[in-house]
Amino acid sequence: MPTYIFRTIDQNSPTPVEIRHDFPDDDAARLEAKTALGEMAQDGLPINDLHRLAIMVLDEAGAFIVEYRLVLEETSGTRNNPNFRVSTSFNPEIFPAR
Repeated sequence: MPTYIFRTIDQNSPTPVEIRHDFPDDDAARLEAKTALGEMAQDGLPINDLHRLAIMVLDEAGAFIVEYRLVLEETSGTRNNPNFRVSTSFNPEIFPAR
C-alpha cells in the first residue's frame, strides 16, 4: 500500500508537521485529508500567523498531490463608508436559488 505524507499547519503553529499514512490510492488519501481538515477546524479557528489551517498531501517521494485550506479572513468597515464593499459568490449546489 502506498505511503502518503500529510503536511499540516494547525491552529497554533505556522511551521508544518509531517505525518505519514498508508492508503490504497490517491482518492483515499484525499478523502482522509479533507476529513482531517474538518476535524482540525473543530478544535478551533486558526490563531497562527498565517490565519489558516492546511493539509498538503504528498506521495511517498514528496511529489505534490493536493492541498486543502481553511482560511480565516477579517474584513472591516461600515455600510456608510464608500470604500466598504462586500463581494460574495455562492455555489449553487450548496446555496440553491429559491
